[in-house]
Formats: sequence, structure tokens, C-alpha cells
Amino acid sequence: MMEKKKEFRNDHFCFVCGENNPAGLKLSPVGKGGKGTIRWIPGKEYQGYKEILHGGIISTLLDEAMAYAASSVAGDAATVEIKVKFNEPVMCGEEVVVEAEVVEHKKRLIKLKAVLTQGGEPKAAATATFMSGTE
Repeated sequence: MMEKKKEFRNDHFCFVCGENNPAGLKLSPVGKGGKGTIRWIPGKEYQGYKEILHGGIISTLLDEAMAYAASSVAGDAATVEIKVKFNEPVMCGEEVVVEAEVVEHKKRLIKLKAVLTQGGEPKAAATATFMSGTE
């Protein structure tokens, strides 16, 4: 039986930030001091309904900002659980700002919250639990 690996390795192929992924978004999230930030103008190719950003992409952005916040305090970390709330449609072609922060850090588990705003208005929010890759 194979032993489960407890460490997470970055091969720079992440869908959101991986520079080696030709199909990725190639965004540049920032993580520092328990906070994570993403700024991006989504194109029409990421829409669900006409001119509205797909909910899966919104969830991905919230998750990635929280991953960067978690990693800034605990090293590489991965999502254990995420809950997303959609408040209003997010429009393609207009900048979105995603801000995340650590709210609790106990051993390998990190709890976080994030909000996605557009035009200064909160459009979606998430809470999550992450696990760091090292003990």
C-alpha cells in the first residue's frame, strides 16, 4: 500500500498562478503577513451567462487568495473545506479585487475568510479551512 504524502510541492503548473501552465490564468497573487490579494480583469472567455463571470472562476479566485494568505503564515497549504456565498453577479471586463485573511491558525489547520469586490462592492465571499503541508 502506498504511503500518503503530507507535503505539497509547487511545480509551477497551478491553474491560477502557475507560469508553466499554458491553459492557466497566470495571475500574480500576493501573500504576506496572513493576508492574500488578487487583482484581475476577467475576460469574456471566463463568463457563465452573458457578460457574467462564471461562479467556478469566482470560487477559484477566492480559494487562491486564501491559499496565499495561509501559505504566508504556514508554508504551502491546501484547501480542506470551502464555503462560498454569491451576493451579486460579477461582470467580465471590470477589475475584481480579492482579499483574504487568516482568522485562526492552530498547528496544521488554518481558518480563513475572503471577499471579492468589484467597483468597491462586495460580490462574493468565502470561508475555508486549509491544511499546511508540513508538521
